[in-house]
Amino acid sequence: MKIENMEKAVKDRWKSKGDFIYQCITNDYQWDCPGSAAVYEGHWRAASSFNGFLKAVQMDERLMYTSQAYGEIGRLDRWPIKVKPGCLIDSFTVGSDAGSVKFGDVAGTCGFMVLNGFGDGSHGVAIVKCGGFNEHAMRFITSVEGRFQIYTYDCADLAPAGPDAKIIEGRYGVYAQDGTVFFEKWS
Repeated sequence: MKIENMEKAVKDRWKSKGDFIYQCITNDYQWDCPGSAAVYEGHWRAASSFNGFLKAVQMDERLMYTSQAYGEIGRLDRWPIKVKPGCLIDSFTVGSDAGSVKFGDVAGTCGFMVLNGFGDGSHGVAIVKCGGFNEHAMRFITSVEGRFQIYTYDCADLAPAGPDAKIIEGRYGVYAQDGTVFFEKWS
C-alpha cells in the first residue's frame, strides 16, 4: 500500500485514538522499541489491505513485547497479550464476583481488590518478570510492595495464607486488561 495513505487509514480506524496511534507508529525515537517506524512502514508497504497490515504487525516479535503502537493497537483490537519466552513466573485462574482479583497480607489481616478490566467470572492472573510483556497493551492499575497472597476468589473472607496459597514477594507493577491481571516483578 502507498505510505501516504497510512495516516488517514489509521485515523479512520481508531477515531479518537488515531492521532496518537499514528504518532506512535511513526515515532522513531521510542526508547522501548528503536527503529520501529521503519518496521511499521515496511509492513504497510508490503500489505495488500489494512487487515493484512494489522496481521503482519500482530505477528512481528520485534514489535510485540515493547512497541507502544503495538500495545495501543492490541488493547483497542483486543489482541491476546503475549509473554516473552522465559518470563512467565506463574499463571493461574481466579474466580470473580466483584470484577477483581483480591490479594492481601499473608496473615490475612487486610485485603485489596484490583479491578480485572472485564467483570465477573473466571479470569487469569500472571506473574511475570520485569519487561516480560508489552505494558502498553494493558492498563497500569497500581504498584505493590511486600509479601502478599493472591486469593482464588475476590469475595473470599480474609484468612491466613494456607499451604496452597499463591504468595508473591517483592515490588510489583499491577496491570489489567480484559479480565487478565499481570503482576510484573520489579524487584
